[in-house]
Amino acid sequence: MSYPFHIGENLTACAAARDISGFVSLVERNFQVIMNAPSESWSVKKLRLSALVSLVVRAVYRTGASPAALQRLGLDCYKHLSKVRVGQREEMRSLLLGFSHQALKLIPDSFRRQPSLLQRFLKEVNESQQAPRGVQSVARSLDVSASHLCRAIKMATGRTPSEYIRLAKLSRARDRLLTMSVTQAAADSGFGKVTTFISHFHRHYGETPGAFKKRMSLDALS
Repeated sequence: MSYPFHIGENLTACAAARDISGFVSLVERNFQVIMNAPSESWSVKKLRLSALVSLVVRAVYRTGASPAALQRLGLDCYKHLSKVRVGQREEMRSLLLGFSHQALKLIPDSFRRQPSLLQRFLKEVNESQQAPRGVQSVARSLDVSASHLCRAIKMATGRTPSEYIRLAKLSRARDRLLTMSVTQAAADSGFGKVTTFISHFHRHYGETPGAFKKRMSLDALS
């Protein structure tokens, strides 16, 4: 699987839910994707790992963590990252996972005790067993107006609720492609038109659903 992995919005959701295992698992999956890229140099891989550190910092910052403390932690990770020599893969992995655990400890207690609208929204969108719904429907289930939800989520994350819902649909569809046809995966994930699904999937993942499905089938056989 090529990088960038589908991560940023899921990291924010895990941080908001205080899902430590899910958060660290996402970081490790991205680490493996970056390090297993066969055609990239060590210096390029280090740059991608630095970008991963930035995503962790941004996700935890959105929970209300102290910017100064996060900055110190992030800079310390960058410093140690720059000193890791070629081939020290396990040292790199331990550094990133340890950094992720430390970053999560910076989430304020008040954020953990009282779920914010952002937390509730992300939980509603990402953990529902049903296909992701529209903004109006999600807003009703959260007992807020659609306009208030849009303002709150945009202010907290820089993204609109519609973007999060579309990403949740894409993530669901990608999982369904392992066992369903492209048409079935699109319908099951809430896409009204297959052409719309294919367009969004290609734009986000850099390949068509058909190409992804074929590649996953070949990987399973190898």
